[in-house]
Amino acid sequence: MLPEDPAARSRLRKASRELLKKAYPEYDDEQIEHEVDAAEERADLAGDPGAVTAAPPGTLIDDAAPDEGKAWSRPVRAAVATVVLAAALVLMALFVEQTAGTSVRAQGIWGLLVVAAIAGGLVYSTHQRAQQERLLSCRVRIDAPFSVDRGRHVSLDSDGEPLTDAGIVVARVKNTGRERIESDDYVSPLSLHFPGRRLVSLDVTESEPQNLATLVAGLPDLRAVAGEDRVTLPRVRLKPDASYKVVIVLEGEAAGANVEGRLRDGRITTQETKRRTGPYTPLWAGLTVIFLTGALTAFLLPPVDRPANLACVRDSLTLSGSTAFASTAAKLAGAYETLCPGSVIRLSARGSVAGLQRLNDAEGDDRRTLLALSDVKAGPEFEELRSTDLAIIPFTVIANPQRRIANLTTPQVIGIFMGGITNWKDITGEDHPIHVVARTTDSGTRKTLETRLGVPRVEGTSENCTEPRRPGTQAVICERTSTSDVISAVAADEYAIGYADLASAQQNTGVTPLAIDNVGVTDLTADSAEILRLKYRFWAVERIYRTQAAVPGTLASAYLEYLRTSEAAEVMRQFRFLPCTDPQVESLCAG
Repeated sequence: MLPEDPAARSRLRKASRELLKKAYPEYDDEQIEHEVDAAEERADLAGDPGAVTAAPPGTLIDDAAPDEGKAWSRPVRAAVATVVLAAALVLMALFVEQTAGTSVRAQGIWGLLVVAAIAGGLVYSTHQRAQQERLLSCRVRIDAPFSVDRGRHVSLDSDGEPLTDAGIVVARVKNTGRERIESDDYVSPLSLHFPGRRLVSLDVTESEPQNLATLVAGLPDLRAVAGEDRVTLPRVRLKPDASYKVVIVLEGEAAGANVEGRLRDGRITTQETKRRTGPYTPLWAGLTVIFLTGALTAFLLPPVDRPANLACVRDSLTLSGSTAFASTAAKLAGAYETLCPGSVIRLSARGSVAGLQRLNDAEGDDRRTLLALSDVKAGPEFEELRSTDLAIIPFTVIANPQRRIANLTTPQVIGIFMGGITNWKDITGEDHPIHVVARTTDSGTRKTLETRLGVPRVEGTSENCTEPRRPGTQAVICERTSTSDVISAVAADEYAIGYADLASAQQNTGVTPLAIDNVGVTDLTADSAEILRLKYRFWAVERIYRTQAAVPGTLASAYLEYLRTSEAAEVMRQFRFLPCTDPQVESLCAG
């Protein structure tokens, strides 16, 4: 009920006008006056002896801001969804890789489609449930003290009593669901609780439809009693998108409003609700897309046919030894693991002799789960080991591209790597020391250089590959433990020279493979393998060693059988090795 005094009514209209301008800056003057008239009319019509009748003060609202509440559940749901989707992507990538290369390809794809269908069903069901849920939004748009200037509060009067800590709350109530909310859908009524503050006045304003505000203000179960700290709103029927606002004047220094109430088959929210969908519907939709994409990817990937009679054993195996064969060994191990899920093959490349020694010293289960790769034939000290020929490895001398050299004679190779030729002027005419990068003495590649080309064994003279460790020494010879280390050192030093397997040398643009006696092997194939017998001697046979005869049913036995298949031979060809299973190469491997 508005006061009868015209001056008081004028102050109230002015306060309402300023309040509406502050809360709705997009309104023009005509809209503002219309809302002020409507508010005054509703206040006159909704007089209730038990309700609050004190007028809102005629002041501006400073620092008015919506109080959205804490939306902790949204980041939690987002974090859960992110983790689940990331895990699904990783697992899907692994599953697709396994499915594309196994005999259960069709079953795997159908399994992915079934899971995608289940996830799609959950998308539909959660979305439909969200559509049918009753959803009532009660958002506090403004909760701020009255003030004239920033930091200066206003003294107001309510029925002759001074109000020294007055403030205002504007809340919007809206049915944001797709279902009509009936009066008996309220399990407990919607209410606003203001701890530490007491009610001064309440007005219902700005509704959709327009007459809803008048209806709400006139309902008998609207409880707004002066001096209390709670406003209980009526159990009003609301069709979808229907809404109204309440303007509440309070006294007290405290701040904050608690929204309370319950709906049957629904919920009351204090958050903005623009999306009418279930909280986990996006998660199920994401999983549906992932599984469908996985099924399509597995279908489109070219299948890897399982070799005939390939034995698969779920166990672990370690390959130790040759660094020259390391990249090929890793590729072969990965291919076998793809064909035989559950098998685990690890690689430890430390040099051929080191691998043979480790296998020879193995005891217990290690003798069953360890194989050694070597590009040097085991000597008498390893007489208990058994070997299987894998491939011919062509080696090559490598130089830094800055030297612009394409060929060396065998005597030049011997002179360089034994330390007899120490300056590039004896090779290219450039006066600069040669920096030799060699392998350590347990390297199969180094033993091949020594035995096949006749290079005498010499000790290293340098640690950094650029200067001898002792003054007065002419030869600069450093030693490195792996093929990759040799290649890196030669690529980094324009005066360096070294040696490596042909495949590794060709994969690095920082080094140049050199011909020996005008014979190069960069285009070597099984059809031209006679070059190795008649003209080019820098090559070796890669073998794999075991401690005993292959025991059927073990992963070592199954893997050795796989290495003799045509699929494994194709992998070796990709790395420029000549498989011993090729008829043109078989005699070289056995020689």
